[in-house]
Amino acid sequence: MIFCRNTFSIKYGGITVKEKPVLGLTDPERRILKMIDDHRRYFWDKGALDLSLDKFIIIERILELGTEDDVDAILDYYGRESVAQVVRESRELSPRTVNYFIFLLGMSRGETRCFSDVSRRIWQPY
Repeated sequence: MIFCRNTFSIKYGGITVKEKPVLGLTDPERRILKMIDDHRRYFWDKGALDLSLDKFIIIERILELGTEDDVDAILDYYGRESVAQVVRESRELSPRTVNYFIFLLGMSRGETRCFSDVSRRIWQPY
């Protein structure tokens, strides 16, 4: 993490989280920035990350690859509704991950793209 003139910029492996004033950070913002810094390998194919513009990809990859503490940071920063929207609309989440989060968020399988995909499956994995 690089600090200069009351702004921050995270630069590791080609990932840069756009600069913001350090003094105005809330606790959830600090947690999510630390989490992104710790798990920069999850975003190897992304350039600069913006916490608001790239929220779908950040939530999606942390739900699939992150720890329970990472998911708590996502829930604190983005809220349950944003996480539920990613669970509903994502094509990249595994059925196991979707199953876990629909249970956690009180959703039904039919609401998710993962289980209501139009392509026919020979067998349901879960």
